[in-house]
Amino acid sequence: MKVAAHGQTDTGTELKDCFFYHTMEIPAYGVVPGLWDLRGGTADYLGRVNFSGKRVLEFGPANGFLTFEMEALGANIVCCELSEDQPWDVVPYAGIDVQRELAARREHLRRLNNAFWLAHELLDSEATVIYSRAYDFPSDVGPFDIALFGSILLHLRDPFLALQRGLAVTTETVIVTDMRTRYDLRFAQALKGLLPRKLRRPGMHFIPDYGTGFPRDTWWRLNPEIVVQFLGILGFEETTVTCHTQLFKGRRLPLFTVVGRRTKGLPTGEIRASCEP
Repeated sequence: MKVAAHGQTDTGTELKDCFFYHTMEIPAYGVVPGLWDLRGGTADYLGRVNFSGKRVLEFGPANGFLTFEMEALGANIVCCELSEDQPWDVVPYAGIDVQRELAARREHLRRLNNAFWLAHELLDSEATVIYSRAYDFPSDVGPFDIALFGSILLHLRDPFLALQRGLAVTTETVIVTDMRTRYDLRFAQALKGLLPRKLRRPGMHFIPDYGTGFPRDTWWRLNPEIVVQFLGILGFEETTVTCHTQLFKGRRLPLFTVVGRRTKGLPTGEIRASCEP
């Protein structure tokens, strides 16, 4: 684990050394384009949760667009992110050079981290970052009022363990946003009365294809119902699901956001050893 705080930015970082996952506007550079443009859709992405005065744990901030947006809404932010020293959950296809793939990811993470700290410095942010795998997130830095998992679970080999780690230190609210597929909530509701109970359990789709060797960094397509089940198991039984679209490379793609409220159990920060990956 490595902690970076306000004032620890390398002020010599240049834009050419950065990778912006999200489009954002920063002083001295104006609008810097990224793959996703959440501007104008931030409230929907974040489930229209009130962040004023809240301590927020954000997993996977990328270049920090949502970090700084929540900070502007009055939140105190701690981020959990990979550094170039922590391995990405690369799909280990037999026959590919996994070490070469990890090396490419390290370079990608270096540029992504650079983008975060460049924006952090120019926006005078006070957000802090804990560089750690989600599975290893430390229990001694909580508690948090809110935890945010913004389009990160699909990239994790064990999304449930990541949720379990984060929610073990979260007292009030969790926000999970992820990609929405052709799966339709209204259709699923209609089927509930037609299928046997054992066929109505929510599931998730395994995405890697050994025939093509792709994707390399995406494991799952999760539907809202499986996220609701995950959250309920972890004590967040009161949930709302909303659907929205966001811009990706100029195209509108469908996403869903699940907001869960803690109804059961108190965060202890402790996870049994049997849950370790």
